[in-house]
Amino acid sequence: MTNTFNEAKENINIWKKRYASEEYPFKVVLNIFYRQFTMNSIWEKELKSSFVKYFNTEPDWVSGYEKIENEYSQASGQFTVGNTLVNLMNQRQIVGGINYANFEQLISRGKIGNKSAIEEIEFSYIYYYLTNKAINIWASFGRTGQNEIDSIATITGAIVEANQEITYSVITNTIGQIGVAKAMNDLY
Repeated sequence: MTNTFNEAKENINIWKKRYASEEYPFKVVLNIFYRQFTMNSIWEKELKSSFVKYFNTEPDWVSGYEKIENEYSQASGQFTVGNTLVNLMNQRQIVGGINYANFEQLISRGKIGNKSAIEEIEFSYIYYYLTNKAINIWASFGRTGQNEIDSIATITGAIVEANQEITYSVITNTIGQIGVAKAMNDLY
């Protein structure tokens, strides 16, 4: 998690230098949703399928992870065309357990220099960055032959009970709350 945390922090540092202070909060939120929508777009085909179609097809989780990351990269291009991503955000649909409406007031406050709003946006970016990377690792364990629940235990150390279908929102909340939140406590 430390390397992934550092990647996320580096992204933030790059954006702080690249964007004016008034546009910076929106650009960070835009990147949160860029990742959320991309992950959602590969959910069925790559992530959920890791436990069905691609179940037990990889010799180790790293091989599976590399394939998932490659599919992620290919899928992400669809959200860079025109205003596709902004239009999706403005529809305020829930994607991975969050929607753009939750960030609008933070963006407004951040634009005028409110440090706590900016910190909350940055924290959210790092949290969802780590969560989505962890989801890709979770799915990669399916490709080595683990089921969904065992894969959660492998990456978080927590034993959970499946009492609902695992969707992108459910796994985002589960891995975020029992895995990433603990890591963020130590790293942030």
